[in-house]
Amino acid sequence: MLTHIFGTVTGGRLNLRAAANSSAAIIASIPNETLLFLSEYNDTWYAACYGAHTGFVKKQYIALMEWASAIEMSGTVTGGALNLRRTASISADRLIQIPDNTVITIVDFDANSPWYITDYAGYTGYIMKQYVSVSPSASAWCYGQVNVNELNVRRQPSISAKCWNSVWPIHRIVLTKDAASEWYESLYRGEPAYIAKRYINTLTTPVHSSIVDRMLFMAMPELGRNNAACFSGYSGEWCHRFADWLAMNAGMPQDMVPNTSNCGTGMVWFINDPNSCGFYFKSPEHKARFISNYSAVRHLTPGLTAAEIAYVPTLGDYIYFRWANAASHINVSHVGIVAAVGKNMADTEFARATANLTSRKTVIYTLTTYEDKGVLAIESCWLMKKVDGEWTFVCGLPRPDERGSNTFTFATEVDYSSYIGTGTYRVAGMFNADGHMITRYSNERTFK
Repeated sequence: MLTHIFGTVTGGRLNLRAAANSSAAIIASIPNETLLFLSEYNDTWYAACYGAHTGFVKKQYIALMEWASAIEMSGTVTGGALNLRRTASISADRLIQIPDNTVITIVDFDANSPWYITDYAGYTGYIMKQYVSVSPSASAWCYGQVNVNELNVRRQPSISAKCWNSVWPIHRIVLTKDAASEWYESLYRGEPAYIAKRYINTLTTPVHSSIVDRMLFMAMPELGRNNAACFSGYSGEWCHRFADWLAMNAGMPQDMVPNTSNCGTGMVWFINDPNSCGFYFKSPEHKARFISNYSAVRHLTPGLTAAEIAYVPTLGDYIYFRWANAASHINVSHVGIVAAVGKNMADTEFARATANLTSRKTVIYTLTTYEDKGVLAIESCWLMKKVDGEWTFVCGLPRPDERGSNTFTFATEVDYSSYIGTGTYRVAGMFNADGHMITRYSNERTFK
């Protein structure tokens, strides 16, 4: 089987030739810094793909990429068509657009970069991480459980290899796959790690495709372990170390995790980092305290936003607390991960709450509850536009006049064509079922 490699064109434009010799016909001229998907051919040439073309390029003009992680990942394009770019820059040439909801294979070559690499339709290039929902390939992994009190976790499959910072305790559940005759590959805080097979019991439970489901499954043996050394190898506060370890242990990419020992720093990360899914305060007093004490979040608007009021925690979310009796200098006391959502939570009232932005610039609101409600309505709605890859508030929108009464289902369509111009838009709506509120965003659409 051919070994697949990624490399970048260096030294100017590079000829893609029909055969592995310098006199063969030139099929295409590949621009400098273009990323290519390659296969070994001989000592002098690589086989390469470039768009619809396949041919050969000279090795001397290729700089091979070295990947930080060997984990196999797949991703799904979210938020509309995604540009595949020639280099890791939003100003780089666009090779092709990848349609929304396309499943792609990706390699995260730099945890500190906002870009993934992928190949699509014969082109290899860069896509922005924030528009891809990723997970390791579940089929490549099994669950394994530690069967000794302390298991060394090594950086290579060898007893002489250096260990990662901490040992793994008995009963810990981890991802495993074959690496060598006596070794499994696993993950240590998002990095490739190796463990001896004889110290692992393979579980029959299939690996969950959802990272959140993996987190909840892997968390069970960890209950009661409140020492940071179990999760990071260091002493100190354990709660954030546990939350971050659990996410990365389940296959969450490093750049999508705060990866800190400090809860305040973790909150700042969720508020500001483009790889986070955002942060919602539920207490105006806590929000005011945080804005006052952390200069990095001074851009926040005081008081709770409509989205914050409507937010309901979901499985896998980080939840930060400040105890009511906390000392005055304490801004945040603790963090945990949502493992269950009780029936008293607002979103359990809603079987379905959707907003569909159509090509006619109308929005179809659909609301269904689990039982009859006295009032079903859209309480407020607003328009958002994507500018430089970020969603910005445009204006409030007229809410639908229709309201449902003594029913469990409600649907209406509203024309917003006078508010939507050219560009990429979505609409947000706050749904109301007898005072239970939840905010939902529509699909995005681009209008020319």
